[in-house]
Amino acid sequence: MEHRWNARKQVDTKVVLHSQRHGLIQATACDVSYGGMCLETKWPTLSQDCMVRVIFTVRHDMAVSFKSIDALVVHANGPRCGLMFSDYDRDVTTFLDTLLDTKSMSKDQPPDPLTVSA
Repeated sequence: MEHRWNARKQVDTKVVLHSQRHGLIQATACDVSYGGMCLETKWPTLSQDCMVRVIFTVRHDMAVSFKSIDALVVHANGPRCGLMFSDYDRDVTTFLDTLLDTKSMSKDQPPDPLTVSA
């Protein structure tokens, strides 16, 4: 039984991780919540208890910007790992509000989570 503080939103979107040990890593986010996220990496696999920075590409109208959130790898199982967000501010909370806004979702097709207002 899971004991989570926040509900997860299923996503399938690309993100970039920055790790002190591995540099930049391409990853696919599987789900996101206010507390963290689950993602998959092809290589390298991440180690539990390492710090990473998750970088989202944000598209708004014709502009592109980036939003980053620091996170701790809390579990790693092969290519899949769970991250817990750490030390984020009001700006990141507002970004997560927009990303996790289920009212804007269509029942047929969820919005592209990277096409959000930041």
